[in-house]
Amino acid sequence: MSSAVPWSDRYSAAARSVWGKSADFGGNAWMPVVLHLEDSADVARLVWDWLPLHTRELVERALPERARDGRRLLQWLAGVHDIGKCSPPFAAKVPALADRMREHGLVLPRDCTEFSKAPHGLVGHVVLERWLRERRGFSLHAARSQAVVVGGHHGVPPPKDRPGWLRDRPHLVGEGRWVEVQDEVLDAMAERLEVDDLLAAWAACVLPAPVQALLTGAVIVSDWLASNTDLFPFGECADQEERADRAWHDLDLPAAWEASLPDDASVALLARRFPRLAAFTPRPVQSMALTAATSAEEPRLVIVEAAMGAGKTEAALLAAEVLAAKFGCGGVYVALPTMATSDAMFRRVLDWISRLDQPGATSAHLAHGKANLNKDYRDLVAQQRMSQVYDDGVRPQEAEAQVRSWLSGRKKGVLANMVVGTIDQLLFTALQAKHLALRHLAFAGKVVIIDEAHAADDYMRTYLVRALEWLAAYRVPVILMSATLPHAQRQELAAAYRLGCGAAPVVVPEAAPYPAVTTVDRHGLELIPAPEDVGAEPERVIEVVSLDDELDSLATVLAEQLADGGCAAVIRNTVGRAQETARFLRERFPDLDVVLIHSRFIATHRADREASLRDTLGPDPAQRPARQVVVGTQVLEQSLDLDFDLMMTDLAPVDLVLQRVGRLHRHRRGDGEADRPALLRQPHLYLTGIADSPEGGVPDPVGGSRAVYPLSLLLRSAAVLGLGPDCATTLTLPTDIRPLVERAYRFDEVPGPDAWRRDIEKADRDYLRKVGEQQRKADDYRIREVGLTPDLRGWLEYGDTSEAEDARSAGASRVRDSEDGLEVIVVQRRSDGEIVYLDDGSEYAGRLAVHLQGPPPNDIARALAAATVRLPLQLTNEGQFEATLDALEAQAHAGWQESPWLAGQLALHLDDDWHAELAGFDITYDRELGLMVESGEA
Repeated sequence: MSSAVPWSDRYSAAARSVWGKSADFGGNAWMPVVLHLEDSADVARLVWDWLPLHTRELVERALPERARDGRRLLQWLAGVHDIGKCSPPFAAKVPALADRMREHGLVLPRDCTEFSKAPHGLVGHVVLERWLRERRGFSLHAARSQAVVVGGHHGVPPPKDRPGWLRDRPHLVGEGRWVEVQDEVLDAMAERLEVDDLLAAWAACVLPAPVQALLTGAVIVSDWLASNTDLFPFGECADQEERADRAWHDLDLPAAWEASLPDDASVALLARRFPRLAAFTPRPVQSMALTAATSAEEPRLVIVEAAMGAGKTEAALLAAEVLAAKFGCGGVYVALPTMATSDAMFRRVLDWISRLDQPGATSAHLAHGKANLNKDYRDLVAQQRMSQVYDDGVRPQEAEAQVRSWLSGRKKGVLANMVVGTIDQLLFTALQAKHLALRHLAFAGKVVIIDEAHAADDYMRTYLVRALEWLAAYRVPVILMSATLPHAQRQELAAAYRLGCGAAPVVVPEAAPYPAVTTVDRHGLELIPAPEDVGAEPERVIEVVSLDDELDSLATVLAEQLADGGCAAVIRNTVGRAQETARFLRERFPDLDVVLIHSRFIATHRADREASLRDTLGPDPAQRPARQVVVGTQVLEQSLDLDFDLMMTDLAPVDLVLQRVGRLHRHRRGDGEADRPALLRQPHLYLTGIADSPEGGVPDPVGGSRAVYPLSLLLRSAAVLGLGPDCATTLTLPTDIRPLVERAYRFDEVPGPDAWRRDIEKADRDYLRKVGEQQRKADDYRIREVGLTPDLRGWLEYGDTSEAEDARSAGASRVRDSEDGLEVIVVQRRSDGEIVYLDDGSEYAGRLAVHLQGPPPNDIARALAAATVRLPLQLTNEGQFEATLDALEAQAHAGWQESPWLAGQLALHLDDDWHAELAGFDITYDRELGLMVESGEA
């Protein structure tokens, strides 16, 4: 490339006068746009090589065979991305710099009333499209498919009608001398990058929308790097390519993961990757998942269905390694239902990474809003550690995870190679939100693992279906796991992947075996047979007992069953019921260790509790308590590797009941469970949460359960679990899992006694109507199907200013259909008026949280940002939300707005007794019970 010529000699004085970056409004320190464009083109060369092979191949396959130079295409688009800054609306933003431009004939029109309607990305779209068509002979659609990348480099592609609107206003795009300078800059960049012949070959090439999105994401990365003044300082005029090389060296990003195809047999591979399983033969589902991966001739969807605790996580990671090696994927994303389950998985994924065969280090990220509370993640951030690399061939060159500061944060973190996070991050790929292309770039180069897929409710699944379509269009291998996936959902997800492949839906058999591994690609569907040399999963017979909802009855059963010790779980569907139960049991049994876990603890306290439970109730018996009751909410049903001797649970949808049962006798404890207390060697499940009902009548779930789950699913669960007359009172796992789930979710049939039919049918109608409303609501903010997206114009029709968030955000920006909530930082207002970090015995207890002037120091600010709790519905429902928000804002702290950790955060002030009054409610925080709220009315 012709970069030997100094950059300043490649452009006229007029082109050099166009400013691109300014340090201040006065223009005292600034950078010409042509210098920023050259920086962007040069760093794009390095960004291209950093992208996974899979992503690069996606781009190059879209180009004509004789002109497959994806690196040069990315450089070209990065090198012209800010051409829209050569326009009057942008020049006017810094008057002092605009005056410099006037001296070279770049004058501003007198009428500037519409300048705000012509952002430079939109102007760039129009300018590049014109140049490609007029000067390089591009077809309209080919020109548009490149121009839209420039138009969307600030995160929002142009609305469909805006380029046409702008073309009718040449005074905003630039006329006369402006056009000459625009053409000069574009001509010079084409010459510098030596793309004239390539442009001629690309003139009839219409880049498909997925490739437009990938290129937009890569241009955004290149622009962000070139805009970093630490890497590319103002005023430096050294050799351009050396400048980019030096910046890239200083950035020091790990390369994409280059997985190698393991040649071990499944037994040896399992032992190498998971040493604690070395004494065991692979479970059936692990062998089947490996077969699904090794037999793949192209990227595919792999649906893994097996009982809870059957080794699905290990199966998915082994399969992901094979799929990544076969198809050039540069990383893995593991999606889980919640932050808590993501935290639990992060440690397991780090252990797996440490045993991979890739030399050097690979980047890792924990993708959720509370990642800094995770000790494993904090340790990686603090240590920035690297493993030694052995080159003598004596021992494997192992990979080790590291967190890179640039590859962190909400937008960039998912670009890391190995990412564990909530499913929200994946669902955002289907949500109209700013910088969506960056998220697509992150996922397109990975193998995606979706754990607990059944946990996505009807609203979330609307986004999941669309996300799968786009993942298939990017040829992303997807591994989807569940123990309790209804056939209708299995069919829906398989059809979505096929649609993204450009193929018609395929029928998923209802009578598939269990466990099952099903593969779906554009060639069809295949059921992977169980290996003949691996024994079937052992069966567990669980006694199911109905228990009335009286706490005395619960206490009686616990006293009898735990007489010789043991660990029991009591799972409630609401926080209030869990708190009430824990309080009662502590009073009734003062010598019993009762642990409470739910979502209304301060985040740091909850994280500590979850970590302690994983340590004491996991597979390792060394720390297992002799006698303990854990009272919790839904956090106990998802992805936590906990093992209980006894379980009581509120009635819930049957798939969730089965998930909870997956924590009952999860791990074998001696031959014939001999290491468990004698009374608990046979697993028992007690179903509670049902109010009194007439003999043989329809069960009446308690109000809290009906507020959380649709009545239809509760009644269907009761029916298939045998709460009606003359029904079985045992579960045989895994044999009963699929039949129970299928019966509960077949809405063309009504399970249970005839006397329940009318009630279930009415509940079904209400539920299905609400599902339709949820899906229509979600559909308003989903991106279009791949096949209906010829280009990215209008891609974010409703999401042009919003950022993707989880359930904490409002309106269109979220992928969970939940009530608007409020998260607050809990602080303590002492009697002397000082506001301090809650005096909870932690490292920061009692530290000053509010200073007379300015923000608190960074360490305490960071700790405060983690000391959050979400207020319950009583305080945040539609009728109460504004009053609560007003009360919180009235006690906001001005100094916090100056802290990057605390800006915009609300504080809940507790007194010395950890009590507060807020918007007519009495609030108490208890270290053992969490946040409690009561009406302040007499």
